Amino acid sequence: MRKRYLTAAGTAAIIAVAPAAAFADPAYETDPPDIGAPPEAPADAAVLPTGETVRALADGTLAFDSPDGDQTAFTTGLTADGDRIAVPLDAVDEIASGELSTEQFNVDALLRGEATEEEVEPPSETAVDLTVKGRWLDGTGATVIGISLVDIDSGETYGPDFTDGKAATVQLEPGTYHLLTQLYENEGDGDVIVAVDEVEVDENGAAVTVDGTEAERVGFDLDRKAVQQSVALDLISYEPGTQNGAWGGITTFGDELLYAIPSDGLDADRDAGFVLRQGYASPEGGTDPYSYNLFRAETDGIPSDLSPVVHDDELARIDADYQSFGVEVPMERLDLVEHPVYEAWWWTDSGAVDLPGRRTEFYTADSELSWSHKGSLGFEGIGVPYDEVYHSSGVLEPGSKQSMTWNNAPISVSLDNNARDWPPAQILRWDELDSFYANPWLFSTVNGGESVYSDFLPGSIRLSLDGEIVAENNDGTGVGVYLDELGDGGSMKVVAESEREADWTTLGTKSEAEWEFDFDPDAENPIMPVSVVTFEPSGIVNGYAEAGTTQRIDLEFATQPGGDDQACASMTFEVSFDDGATWQEVEIDREGDLASAELELPDEPGFVSVRFTAADESGNYVRHQTIRSYGIQ
Repeated sequence: MRKRYLTAAGTAAIIAVAPAAAFADPAYETDPPDIGAPPEAPADAAVLPTGETVRALADGTLAFDSPDGDQTAFTTGLTADGDRIAVPLDAVDEIASGELSTEQFNVDALLRGEATEEEVEPPSETAVDLTVKGRWLDGTGATVIGISLVDIDSGETYGPDFTDGKAATVQLEPGTYHLLTQLYENEGDGDVIVAVDEVEVDENGAAVTVDGTEAERVGFDLDRKAVQQSVALDLISYEPGTQNGAWGGITTFGDELLYAIPSDGLDADRDAGFVLRQGYASPEGGTDPYSYNLFRAETDGIPSDLSPVVHDDELARIDADYQSFGVEVPMERLDLVEHPVYEAWWWTDSGAVDLPGRRTEFYTADSELSWSHKGSLGFEGIGVPYDEVYHSSGVLEPGSKQSMTWNNAPISVSLDNNARDWPPAQILRWDELDSFYANPWLFSTVNGGESVYSDFLPGSIRLSLDGEIVAENNDGTGVGVYLDELGDGGSMKVVAESEREADWTTLGTKSEAEWEFDFDPDAENPIMPVSVVTFEPSGIVNGYAEAGTTQRIDLEFATQPGGDDQACASMTFEVSFDDGATWQEVEIDREGDLASAELELPDEPGFVSVRFTAADESGNYVRHQTIRSYGIQ
């Protein structure tokens, strides 16, 4: 048993991490113009001492990639400064033995490039011992004990920390505390028992036994047989309505078992208990696939009913139609449930779906919960391009039913950040970073409430002001520049292009886009008044339309979400059936921002490439084209 000297600090609050990919370093074949350094942002990936790579996603959540490609279970916590701690379960024994420290797993500090050495201060003269013992389900001693504490009177927090052996001893000041405990039976085993206790520590100290023989399984009793895909349990003791206080938890991506001990005698006026996010999928081999993604918050202590009955008709139902982008591949499906108080660290996994296919999906429905959905295609590791397909269903009603179609070809340039609110737009004045930022989505979809973000996309982007290059990135499609380099503004041009080959799609092999607009650094609205032409051809299934048919195509001049609405003054539409070698203009019938056209498709299989131009009544201009926007078969 080790005696730990845990020092107090301020209350905790979760922070979000901005992706460094938004601000790539300028690259020039010749000497660059004097444009100053690009805005700095935290790194978007860091490596833990145990070899796992942690990535900060654009929405502030985290993703972890293990060296062997397997998903890793983590125990999680917050430092007193609000930084996030994530320790792989197979490393808790090394922390408990003193070989490693929790500070080495401070993912936010690692992403900021800061040192993560443990700081240990000697206890005060009035500090006394709190000893915590743990029993497993069968009454044997726990192998590893993890603890976090909060002083109920001062709000000061302690931990998280892990101790090997049958007991943990912490030195702290006398007072009333909430003790958050995690018990492990086997080193590296994902099974865990959690508890929240209120502890009185007097001048003689105190001893607590966390009795796992009283624990019950945590989960949901569902109408259908379902296999757990992931679970995130946050063990909390917060000031009411906040995230200030003690926090610890566990996140797994498999069938690890979670147990909890019902609370007894929590008298303090705090939100104490747990927040649970859990994803399930139907057993493999079924003919009618389904999934569940569920949320539960218990703030009056850990209740006795730890696996409540939840019926399908109490949940929101989405009948999902998963199209393909021309290739039969699996798509990993994840969901993010946002609560006004209890923020999510990561997306909850609900299993893979085969493209094309269908799945019935059930979600916890509550007026305080808002749902976003993501599908991942082609992810192989850091630095390798892959696509993330986004949908948002927002607040769902109990018993409601709706349909959702995924992978809605055609592929085109988009300015819609659908389901991703970080950053707040794709071309904008980013006031929080005192910079101008551009990162348009070049291989997105534009229909069905969907958008596609291509990560680690090769390509280039250039910003020019009054004909002078002010920033350029030839190793990606995102770039930023400090506002003070842009003076009083002027005529801004953004030019971006990318070319790719993707295993998960035959579509979208090359895209180019160009915007010209007036840039005013003092404008009230930081979202630039830029636009694209969105279009919806009829008759596309799994990325392809039928050869020899005539398509109706609906077009719309669409201003970037959040920008001041612009009125369309002109629009052109061209197509190519030979990958852009030749182009032919398509006659459109336009009224205001909306237009329509008819397109006769060739009798032979191939692809349709598209090119658009448009201008608004303020003189802002856009041109964009995509090679192999959709297929013909």
